Amino acid sequence: MTRRKLAGIGLAATGFLIVLLFGGSGAKFSVDNMIGVLILVCAPFGWAFYTVLAKPLLETYEPHVIAGLTTILGALMLSPLLVFNLDIASDIASFGRTEWLAALTMSVLAIFVAYILWYRGLRGLQPTQVAVYIYLVPFFGVLSAWLLLGESITPWLLLGGGTILAGVIVTNSRRRVRSTSFGEFPGETAAAASDGLAEYDARR
Repeated sequence: MTRRKLAGIGLAATGFLIVLLFGGSGAKFSVDNMIGVLILVCAPFGWAFYTVLAKPLLETYEPHVIAGLTTILGALMLSPLLVFNLDIASDIASFGRTEWLAALTMSVLAIFVAYILWYRGLRGLQPTQVAVYIYLVPFFGVLSAWLLLGESITPWLLLGGGTILAGVIVTNSRRRVRSTSFGEFPGETAAAASDGLAEYDARR
């Protein structure tokens, strides 16, 4: 973990908090929503840990296989919660066409397709480069609310989104290696210097 990546992650996390606390038109931080905010703050750390664990699996399995297994295992782990909240089953039973269409869209696009794209990116990049993109989720969430629900855009949202994008860019940027006058690599420089000294001695 380089200082550049740490700085980028710090920027992205700062932008995440700005969008989370002040991005929406009605966003505010209080004691009533403190637990929810703390859970959302911890969520990126859990996702980053999950991303690191998923990286070795891509050497054996295709992204769509991992996405499918993750979805199935997640559903199985959440299903016992129905026992503690029986109202969920009755709510699902009362779903109409609109609700089922929304659930299908979320299942296909927000879970399955998004996971496949995530794993494809993870296959070619380092986990630290990929995990930082999770901070874009609240920004695009508020932006989608503006496009689809007519909610207002606040200056805090623009500031937070710009900070997140800056963090993503810094995390994924690479420091340029300066080439020397004799060659691109140190070995070439040493070889060129040695040849020059040998030629000078021969002329003497």
